[in-house]
Amino acid sequence: MKSILLLSLIVSGCNQFPPIAYQNPELMPVVNIVLAEGIKRNKFYSVKDITIDFADLEESAMGVCETGVDNNKIFIDKKYWVDMPQDREQIMAHELGHCLLNLEHNDLYRNNYPVSLMDSVIFSSSIFIQYRNYYYDELFGH
Repeated sequence: MKSILLLSLIVSGCNQFPPIAYQNPELMPVVNIVLAEGIKRNKFYSVKDITIDFADLEESAMGVCETGVDNNKIFIDKKYWVDMPQDREQIMAHELGHCLLNLEHNDLYRNNYPVSLMDSVIFSSSIFIQYRNYYYDELFGH
């Protein structure tokens, strides 16, 4: 009888462990660039509880954030990652904005430029590069 009780406690306790998040090593250098921009602005975040990996996404999706009870997940389309290296930092910052900072899309424009990295459309990498500090100030200012 004691062994049945012990077994039932072990089995029922299995759901109490936190989920294990996985970070794909190929994606982490860009994640670390984004986190470093936060540190420059005295914002310290960890992605240890966020799964960050590649996935085959719908044709128009470059990245997605899935929020959940146990942990959040960022998936980046592998083909996009390989074909568009100039946009890697912008898409990762955008998805971390969703999964880490709990931000929604912001599609406002000022003088024909997006006001936020949280724009629902990835904009020109030349705009991102030119106004990179502004966009990180805006991202981490929330």
